[in-house]
Amino acid sequence: MEKTVLDCVIEALDGLSADNFKRFKVKLCETRKIKYGQIENETTVDVAQRIVSTFTKAGAAKMTADVLRAIGLNGDAETLETEGNDCKWRRNVHLQQYTVGKKAD
Repeated sequence: MEKTVLDCVIEALDGLSADNFKRFKVKLCETRKIKYGQIENETTVDVAQRIVSTFTKAGAAKMTADVLRAIGLNGDAETLETEGNDCKWRRNVHLQQYTVGKKAD
């Protein structure tokens, strides 16, 4: 099974120490799209799901990478962008096929 954007975001968050994960959540909330109270006690999987549902699959990897970079985790951000771009590309191909198929109906 191919990696999804959610898988890529989960992997990036799973690699963080407890302190860095807390810093990530605090910085993420500065976007004002997600409130700290919503994610304060959440696991990496729960936070990743909220990121994808809030910023969409197309924007989730980029937002996660931006937050990682903002807290000084540039290497983690670069890794995620590399993997996230691949996941995003596959998603766009799927959407393009769906759109083409739908127009043909």
